[in-house]
Amino acid sequence: MEIFLQAIHNQQGDKPICLINVYMPSGNKPADIEYKDTLAQIDEMIEKYKDTHQIIVCGDMNGSLYRSSTPHDKILQTFCKGKCIGNTEKCPLKETFDHQNGKSKEHIDYFLFKSNSEISNKFKQINVLDTDPQNTSDHVPVILTLNCQLKKLWEKASTIIPKPKWADCDHQIYKEIINKDLPNLMQKSKRIIEQDIRNLEKLLHKAREAAILKYR
Repeated sequence: MEIFLQAIHNQQGDKPICLINVYMPSGNKPADIEYKDTLAQIDEMIEKYKDTHQIIVCGDMNGSLYRSSTPHDKILQTFCKGKCIGNTEKCPLKETFDHQNGKSKEHIDYFLFKSNSEISNKFKQINVLDTDPQNTSDHVPVILTLNCQLKKLWEKASTIIPKPKWADCDHQIYKEIINKDLPNLMQKSKRIIEQDIRNLEKLLHKAREAAILKYR
């Protein structure tokens, strides 16, 4: 069982999309309890973010919405009915899982959301890809396409720092600068590891610039 939670921000200022990506437990009776427990965790996430985010539950559900032959099928269908979420009618009814025995194929991978939600208005299509020899998984990719623009939260600097040529380094100058500035750096430390690492990097760059002429 694995659950990953991710927020996707839209350009238009709409509610962020809360993507709950899950791998549900598989197996027989011993896994039924774990299956219900995993759905309970997903339920908590939905309740926590339903007012501030657009919710999509997706992944390998190890249960089907289109049959009732296993306990997991019935448990999943009851959960989806209770939360008013489901697979869009526009999703092709095509198997997403091919059992290693070569005899069993199932439709158990989904994108689940409310039919009257903002997500349904952004919905464009869902594609279930064909089996490909290069795909080593026993599942085929399922792709959801939405009509929305992602919001760029920050602009990452593209500063390129050249690799120093340590063969040209004046080790005496390098050591002197570090030995001189390091005690002061440690004294000013606020015990915030990210900040301490950045300050240490600046000191090392300063020492390299002074000790390696071609690095300046």
